[in-house]
Amino acid sequence: MAQDNRSFESTLHDIVYSIDTGTGLKIIRVTLFILFLLIIVMLYTATQFRGLTSEEAMDYAQLGRNISLDGGLATKCIRPVSMWKVSERNLDENPQIAGHPDLFHPPAYPLLLSAGFKIFELVGIDPFSLPEGGRATSLPAEQWVILPLNH
Repeated sequence: MAQDNRSFESTLHDIVYSIDTGTGLKIIRVTLFILFLLIIVMLYTATQFRGLTSEEAMDYAQLGRNISLDGGLATKCIRPVSMWKVSERNLDENPQIAGHPDLFHPPAYPLLLSAGFKIFELVGIDPFSLPEGGRATSLPAEQWVILPLNH
């Protein structure tokens, strides 16, 4: 019986020693450092983000929104080259403007954004609504879906 008790104490001592000076200490330090970095990034983002500023970011965001709402990779930013390509496929002389397919961007990132927007919709939050009574600098979709995916 004494040998089992000593074995447990020895094992417990080894665990405490590992946490105090060995591998456990390294794991704790790395975890705390990563947590500290995440907090700094979140604080910086919360205080300094003023909305999407580049055209490309806005284009990807509207593609993700269109996928989450309509289910298709349609764009409202119509380019002359895509009009030409669509008019080649259509027999009509007028190219399709409403629900114009996006031929410029790869679909993976807009699909990822769309999945984030859908999660908000499942929870019951409209990610595209503006706050009442004032002008917003950013939408909830930008702050809680696009920014975390880009950090």
